[in-house]
Amino acid sequence: MSDVLGESRRYFEARLADCRHAPHLHTEQIKTYEQYLSIIGQSSDAGDYAQKLGPLASMFAVARAEQMDKYGNLVRLYQKLGNPDKLKAALDRYETAKKAQNHGDLVGLMTTAQDAAAVTESKGNEKLNLAMTLLQCVVAYAAYPAEQDRSGKVAGILETYTALKNLDPLFTWQSYAETPYVYVVFFDTARMQRLGQIFEQVKA
Repeated sequence: MSDVLGESRRYFEARLADCRHAPHLHTEQIKTYEQYLSIIGQSSDAGDYAQKLGPLASMFAVARAEQMDKYGNLVRLYQKLGNPDKLKAALDRYETAKKAQNHGDLVGLMTTAQDAAAVTESKGNEKLNLAMTLLQCVVAYAAYPAEQDRSGKVAGILETYTALKNLDPLFTWQSYAETPYVYVVFFDTARMQRLGQIFEQVKA
């Protein structure tokens, strides 16, 4: 006859020990495993354990805790990095996992949340790509001989700028000094100021 209480205790103790190697990354899982271990400690036998577990027997609480920790960690990461689009995507998925009530909920809601998050992240990536392209367009314009026709270069700048403004109406050249746009900048402050002056002249 299997030792249900002993096996369960060893399983949850092992999982808890793993999580405690990096407790700040496993907050929800630690609480969940401690809850299971508490129930085991209060149980006299396998039958009593099963009765005390109730809905927890499905292990849904563990699955939800894993998702909450995963996306909670991403929320904190993107808060530090200053990436609003990825932050929103992670926060939406965290809140979705938090409100799930069962395995079906978790799978269904998370699938919907993942689709929405993918759209948000794609938009964020597109903004950064356009910001990089705009910077490259201004650099190319500045390097092109002034006595030659630069209308194509101007068109490239304006077209890219318009596309970026459509995605981020608050974007200005000064945005390159802020997250997340600062991550696409590879010039020093003086060079960026000069390029900014050129950009404003073209845009005027």
